[in-house]
Amino acid sequence: KPVQRGGGDGGVVREENVLALFCEEGDGGSIANTGVILVKDTPETVHFLDAWWAAGTQNPHTLYDLRHEQSALDALMSSNAEMRVRVAVAGAAAFNTAPPFYKTHTASSFVLHLMFEPYGGL
Repeated sequence: KPVQRGGGDGGVVREENVLALFCEEGDGGSIANTGVILVKDTPETVHFLDAWWAAGTQNPHTLYDLRHEQSALDALMSSNAEMRVRVAVAGAAAFNTAPPFYKTHTASSFVLHLMFEPYGGL
């Protein structure tokens, strides 16, 4: 089924064309939450990951942001239309859990993301 395209323009991309799938950033601070990413195992995906990495070095301000990898993804998506149409963003809880995980994790959540959790008490 179609999913929202990255880049914040509200477009859609067909599943078969998606190289990387992210969840929405819950607070709206970035295009996507980069804590959990689903990617296809293809040479095109390696190209996407290389471009994402390079975006951080080409946009040095992203290196010092709190969410540096998300800032680099934002920079890539805003400047690269080719990548923007191959990256999809699902709803914030589509396959991720937001903190605190015990309030957002459901039986259908297939990824348990323990961001900001006190690991010693688990």
